[in-house]
Amino acid sequence: MDIRRCWMIAAFELNRLFMTRRGLIALAAFALFWFVIFYYLISRGAEILNSPAFADMAKQTFGQLGLSEIYQWPMAELAIYWLIAIYLYPAMTVMMSADQTASDRDRGTLRFLVLRSTRSEILLGRFIGQVLIMALLSGISLLAALVMGSMQNAAVIVVTGVIALGLWGHLLLALLPFIALMTLFNGFLRSARQSVLVASLALGGLSILLSLLSYWYPSLSILEYVLPGNDLTDLLSLPGQSLQSYLQPGLQTIGLLLLAWMINQRSAL
Repeated sequence: MDIRRCWMIAAFELNRLFMTRRGLIALAAFALFWFVIFYYLISRGAEILNSPAFADMAKQTFGQLGLSEIYQWPMAELAIYWLIAIYLYPAMTVMMSADQTASDRDRGTLRFLVLRSTRSEILLGRFIGQVLIMALLSGISLLAALVMGSMQNAAVIVVTGVIALGLWGHLLLALLPFIALMTLFNGFLRSARQSVLVASLALGGLSILLSLLSYWYPSLSILEYVLPGNDLTDLLSLPGQSLQSYLQPGLQTIGLLLLAWMINQRSAL
């Protein structure tokens, strides 16, 4: 495997996002969506958290939910952003990374790509490209939250900047299994729409099935660890303080990529 070719393929993913009409439309939709989130949810939510009249109620509510640490952050906008992003970005990741090789397989262009790159290089390169895209997009939205918060209290920008950097790393780590899951489905599906549909059904169906199995047979609750996103609540309440928050998404990503590689080696182009 040539690492240089992998990076070239990854860079091409960024080029497809920023240099094509379809990519620019996706970026415009992303920007508009987050503008609405910031205007109607984050700004209004921060006003409530900063209001003395709601301070006791907000503190009690966060404590009951196990989010007392988040409430102590010096920037309310960052706290509201984290509450939204940790659940919203996985769904966005599924949609954004839905077309890694599916459309190329449907058009037949994947046959020409393997003339200059191996299947493994294409798979890994496209995966890395999607990771870079989500890192960039999540970083931009997180920076916007910091800018909004600094307009209200610029004195805490350094402290919250350090917190935000850690949150960005944890968010990206939590998104890796979802990107790998779409890499897996792109190994045998032929459109982004099919990939999103199958991923939604798989995640929803497995979540219900594993919950029922855990209820009927508590010893099988360990199977829940194979489901991407089942640790989001832990990341939400105690970001970065649990070894599981690092190991689980990392192992899920490796497992899904290995499965995707095996399917990719045997699937028709």
